[in-house]
Amino acid sequence: MPAAHQPTTQGDGGSRERRPEGIDNRPTYVSFDCYDTLIEYPITPITYELVGDQIPAEQWDRFVREFRGYRYDQACSSYYPYEQVLQDSFERVCRKWGTKAVPDAGKRFADGVRSWGPHPDVVEPLKKVAEHYKLVILSNADDSFLAESVPKLGARCVRTLDIEEAGRTTRHGSSSQIPRP
Repeated sequence: MPAAHQPTTQGDGGSRERRPEGIDNRPTYVSFDCYDTLIEYPITPITYELVGDQIPAEQWDRFVREFRGYRYDQACSSYYPYEQVLQDSFERVCRKWGTKAVPDAGKRFADGVRSWGPHPDVVEPLKKVAEHYKLVILSNADDSFLAESVPKLGARCVRTLDIEEAGRTTRHGSSSQIPRP
């Protein structure tokens, strides 16, 4: 058997064939979702400022879950600006709960999203990953949000792919193929 195809043992006791010389199966790109994965997403305090006095404390967690579900549902439809996604999903949950949705809620949420930074344990490991792989940032938000948030990550990202560019995300989590930079 040629050396390039001889079995080798892995640490788990299984075997696999060695790769032919010169073949590298490492990925070229590593992608991450931006918000709530790399960038903090503390939307609940803003939500509380807007309607916390209208929702009974024992039902607050349910309201927050339903608002999250409406945001996801809005982002899965045809593309439109993320600030409007935030406004429309907030209005939907407020209508369901019989609460008053303030007309500038989308802007207030959007200002919050744009101001948030990375989770405390993200920047240094992300820089290390960027030393070995090309980073791609994916998001249901549009590019105006990513333009402010991605630089806060401190690592070189070769590409951002926002919801407008991707076309849309399906309910099953798949998205269009990442275009090459």
